[in-house]
Amino acid sequence: MSSVLFICTANICRSPLAEALWQARGFEASSAGIAARNGMPMHEYSALVLEEQGIAAKDFSSTLVTPVQIANATVVLCMEAAQRSKVLAMSPAAMSKTFTLGEYAAILQDHPGVSTRDAHRQRRGYQAPDVADPIGGTVEDFRTCADTIGALLDIIEANAT
Repeated sequence: MSSVLFICTANICRSPLAEALWQARGFEASSAGIAARNGMPMHEYSALVLEEQGIAAKDFSSTLVTPVQIANATVVLCMEAAQRSKVLAMSPAAMSKTFTLGEYAAILQDHPGVSTRDAHRQRRGYQAPDVADPIGGTVEDFRTCADTIGALLDIIEANAT
């Protein structure tokens, strides 16, 4: 799988976790937020959780998503359905490559090896839960979030072409 763009709200908790976890597997990834302030550091608990897994969390800086980032990504994976809707409002042409993380994992699990374009055709009926936002929670909430993201990435890695 080529370039994945992970999206969350502020690009300081969930999408940076997903980006770092996906890159640690040897894949190309970036992240952005639908309501991000450019230049913010990763949330300290997200960084801690990554460091606990042996993944360096240095030099991260939040980014507000742009149509160019969306266009350049092979797949756009959002943490929530509402974020997917906002991405598609910004870039309607990205419909065939924009999913929630849970939705994409569920489709690939049921249809191993399916292309992104064909995954789009299979999406009807998939209502995967959003990845809960740990902001305002404990470090354990961030660990749970990272575990959820990691499990979904396991499914994607095992079943993607």
